[in-house]
Amino acid sequence: MADDQTLPNDNAHPVTSRAAHLRAPKTRSPQAAVDQAPEAGRAGKGGEAGAPPIALTNSDFLAVVFRHLPDGAHAAVAAKAGDPGQGGWQPHDAVRVEAVCEAGLNNYFNCSSFHAAADGSIKARKDCAAAYHALVLDDVGTKAGQPPIGVTPTWALETSEGNFQLGFVLAQPETSSELIEDAQQAVAGAGLCDAGALGLARWVRLPNGVNGKAKHRDERGSPFQCRLTEWNPDVEYDLEDLVDRLVPDRTTQPARVPVAGSPRQRLARNAVPGISPEVFIPASPENPVVAALKTAGLHKTEKEPGKHDITCPWVAEHTGPDNGACFFEPSRAHPLGGFKCHHSHSDRYKLKDLLELFELNRSDVRNRPRIRTVEGELESMVNAAQLVLADTGQYFQAGGLIVKVGTDPVTGGVGLVPQTDADLTLALSGAAEWERYDKSSPQNWVRTNPQPNVIRLLLQMQTYDHLPALRGIARQPMLGRDGRLVTASGYDPRSQLYCAFEGAAFKRAEPTEANARAALGRLSELLREFRFATPRDKATALAAMFTAALRPGLGRAPAFHIRAPSPGSGKSLLSDVIARFAGAGHPAKVSYPRSEEEATKVLLAALIEAPAVIDFDDMALDWRPFGAVNRLLTSPTMTDRILGVSKMATVSTDVLVLGSGNNTGPTGDLCRRVVVIDLDTGDESPVTIRYEGDPLAAVEANREAYVADVLTVVEAWLAAGSPKSDISPLASYGGRWSELCRQPLVWLGLDDPAEGLIEQLRDDPDVVALGRLLHAWHARLASKPVTLRVLVADAEGDLLEALEDLPFVEGGPVNKMKLGHYLKRNCGRPVGGLRLEKAESRERNAWRVVEVGGSATLVPPPSPGLPASNSPREGQRSFD
Repeated sequence: MADDQTLPNDNAHPVTSRAAHLRAPKTRSPQAAVDQAPEAGRAGKGGEAGAPPIALTNSDFLAVVFRHLPDGAHAAVAAKAGDPGQGGWQPHDAVRVEAVCEAGLNNYFNCSSFHAAADGSIKARKDCAAAYHALVLDDVGTKAGQPPIGVTPTWALETSEGNFQLGFVLAQPETSSELIEDAQQAVAGAGLCDAGALGLARWVRLPNGVNGKAKHRDERGSPFQCRLTEWNPDVEYDLEDLVDRLVPDRTTQPARVPVAGSPRQRLARNAVPGISPEVFIPASPENPVVAALKTAGLHKTEKEPGKHDITCPWVAEHTGPDNGACFFEPSRAHPLGGFKCHHSHSDRYKLKDLLELFELNRSDVRNRPRIRTVEGELESMVNAAQLVLADTGQYFQAGGLIVKVGTDPVTGGVGLVPQTDADLTLALSGAAEWERYDKSSPQNWVRTNPQPNVIRLLLQMQTYDHLPALRGIARQPMLGRDGRLVTASGYDPRSQLYCAFEGAAFKRAEPTEANARAALGRLSELLREFRFATPRDKATALAAMFTAALRPGLGRAPAFHIRAPSPGSGKSLLSDVIARFAGAGHPAKVSYPRSEEEATKVLLAALIEAPAVIDFDDMALDWRPFGAVNRLLTSPTMTDRILGVSKMATVSTDVLVLGSGNNTGPTGDLCRRVVVIDLDTGDESPVTIRYEGDPLAAVEANREAYVADVLTVVEAWLAAGSPKSDISPLASYGGRWSELCRQPLVWLGLDDPAEGLIEQLRDDPDVVALGRLLHAWHARLASKPVTLRVLVADAEGDLLEALEDLPFVEGGPVNKMKLGHYLKRNCGRPVGGLRLEKAESRERNAWRVVEVGGSATLVPPPSPGLPASNSPREGQRSFD
């Protein structure tokens, strides 16, 4: 099946595909989809013999397969009439599956999701792929064998008599094309799948459809009706774990062997396809000069990396004993390499003499891979360039960009540095020897600079086959989402995180309850002089520290907002203390965006660099629920166009989000995404209060010890059997964040740090405003339908006041268009025993308010802000 399919003209416009859209209202019931199917050919044998097929619409099926669809990505479907082997492939956005994939057609979906092209069309190609969502074994029962017992598929689909397609949905969609290809090759090599049905952009059959191939038609010419024989929608797998279970003994090599080792080693073994040997000459496994010295019996030992103790080739000229000599491979100390004899003739014999003796040249000393410019081999040149960058261990792909891990000279924090044209040119100049053909040269091939076309393509590409995928940076030992504690520095391919820390510096205590209480005591001491409004606010501050320290392995996590009634209460200081648990260095402080467009630009620009913290400091206004901010706190990724570049970027949202301000806080949907920490000094002039300690200096001096205390508490809770306290469930953050940042604190006797979220939902001003409107509306009109025109024109008293108090009204008359949008957004939302509904009317846009589950009650106003009191205190130091 082709890897280059383009959406036809009827879809050639911007589209928005989400898993939620796949659950849109259907035109017929699941059973109807089966009832209206054409007469089946022969009965299938999937599952239990003679068992009826499972009734499920293609739309509901895709909603499960693509439930983890990356932001901005699209699932793709295709349909073919007659023999599917004839004609090309035309991808359609999966939101149109019920219209495109009719029951009498060969219906397919792609295992990957894709980013739309600039014109809005979908191209089911490898270079447009966003993520790989399901590993599918094809031809099971005929060409391929059965998987091991106990490996339950998400679905089993009989696609012809006795021939099955088994699908395994991935809990975390995979973005590494190399890992995907290795996984496919492993299962194919084990005989579990047709080796001819592999690839990143792979089409497989949908449950509702037919197999129209001639050999599968019955004696009447009817096509075989595909039959869904097994459906386990809750079954998901990690790709690497799945392959380990499918191929428990990988002693036999697949068709293309995934060779362990660096890209240089893989190239030297000719294990990576797509690179012409005419273009790429790999570096020698051993420096040619060292190899020549060993062959001549002159090499003694490698005293340190790159520095070799040798016998001088001209030792016969020494007047005394052999005093030794050294050969230096190129390094920062010796950029060109070097040779040094400790005898008196050292001034006469240099490196060039050593090279002449062994008939070597300078390129042999450098021992770098060579990339040659060959017409018609641009793909090989681009692939080779990726591999030499990967071989340095410093370059990765993240969000569709080539990045390098670096230290910000301003903040001192570790982050990702997107590479520019100049960056890549210099990097590739140092990583490889570039050569061009020159027939006038005795050697024919002469040195040159990296090809501009190669640099341009590397910058414009969206995915990279040979650069490791990087999801973010871990700045301290990390409790992975798979339960592992990652303590080794460098790139961790399993989590796709770069571990920028020295694990030995984070000395954790034995995970006992006693040690956990001692660790929590040291963490609490940092907060001793902060004037929290309630004990729960202190517990919330501790939860913020835990969130900061554990952030890369948590998945979704809320933001934290530090609020006080007056300046000088310690808001920024507390924010800085919490931020240091996420990473060393000073967090960049940004202003909260004032518009949806600004929010998207600001957040995407920040997240591209994978910061430890985004800190909205000194907020003058409340958190406005912009879509980009909502996605930052609930979606694993964000996708948008990079400012000033014709390229999309998909970035991870694994970042600690903080905010602070005087009497400010979250509004709207952010009330369930932002936890508030209230400070109350109880002083008219808190800026004059003096304090004894310096918690920020303490954390900066002993950051590793304090982070280790967080890990000790969590590991002790896990070692105790993960005891679960009876705390209120949270829909958005009920997973790892609640388990690791709430439960251990409650286990040790603290208040639930998330209880404030529930109070915020009750006290949300937007909810209160809606409740007042519904109450006044129902009191005046009961459940009588009314148009917006009449509602606004006849409003008076409480109803008029409630309309004028709505968040979009800024003085003057109520704008009916804005009111209509507001009512649509809140349609069906129950508040105070009432809810708004669309009503049948001869006129357009009629609405009514109805009672829900009993009598209506007026929503109470929000809780008052924290008052300032007059009780000065004195000490040694100010928190100004």
